[in-house]
Amino acid sequence: MLCRNSKYAAYMVFKLADEFTKLDFPFQVASISVGGNDSSTRQVCLQAYMEDGDDGVSRKHILRSSWESYLPHTKRRAIPLTDAVMLPRKRADGWMEVELGEFYNGEGCDGDVFVTLMETEAGNFKSGLIVWGMEIRTKQRC
Repeated sequence: MLCRNSKYAAYMVFKLADEFTKLDFPFQVASISVGGNDSSTRQVCLQAYMEDGDDGVSRKHILRSSWESYLPHTKRRAIPLTDAVMLPRKRADGWMEVELGEFYNGEGCDGDVFVTLMETEAGNFKSGLIVWGMEIRTKQRC
């Protein structure tokens, strides 16, 4: 049961296998809908992450699969990370989590919460995504 008058966020908790492929670009699109009404849509990159440095400044890191290390630098694809793309953060338990979107539960919605993560532009097979689960957490109580 979700609390009324509260903002929630949905997080995917995951890891990448050593041999992951094609999780970089084009980015995945995450969306949330509640009771059939769209609440949030955003781009997500699973092959990078944010980490707070010792100086308190967040830094972006790009993950490379083990097979990609055999490619010459000129053959490696650049990933165009902008502020509009959501990046995961490492958790203390060794997993990563990425916020897929948020929604507001005003007067108490009885509808289902649907969370999707898709990439349909390139049509490439992807591999190496290990999903632990989804977490829906309160972001702000009004």
